[in-house]
Amino acid sequence: MTGAAELMIEIPAGEVHLRDDRKGTAWTSKVESFRLARHLTTRALIHGNSSGDSSKPAVDLSWKDVIATCNSLSVADGLTPAYQDVDTDSPRWDRAATGYRLATEAEWQYACKAGTSGYRYGEISTPRTPGRRAAPTPA
Repeated sequence: MTGAAELMIEIPAGEVHLRDDRKGTAWTSKVESFRLARHLTTRALIHGNSSGDSSKPAVDLSWKDVIATCNSLSVADGLTPAYQDVDTDSPRWDRAATGYRLATEAEWQYACKAGTSGYRYGEISTPRTPGRRAAPTPA
């Protein structure tokens, strides 16, 4: 067992409003419930090591590296790998598989919004300090 399952949280089903400003289009996408890692994936989970930097986020990975890792973690945890034909130019996502996978664009947007509406740009508001006003929140 890799311990990856314990790092996941359940994201409830819902809808997310997506847009493409380049094309001037917008649409709504239904999102089924899914599980997502609570924190960034670490070097320790990817490489299985315990070196001094193992708690840092995993970086410098290609998309194929990541889907291969999803499959490896899935097999180690007794799950069906989510990606087929990983070593080809056209890997496929098996939607019926139970294994770990990357979130879709709609799932990622939905999880990032965390129940809020609209889009945020710029700096994140700073926490309130007693006696000080909070920074304005962009619309």
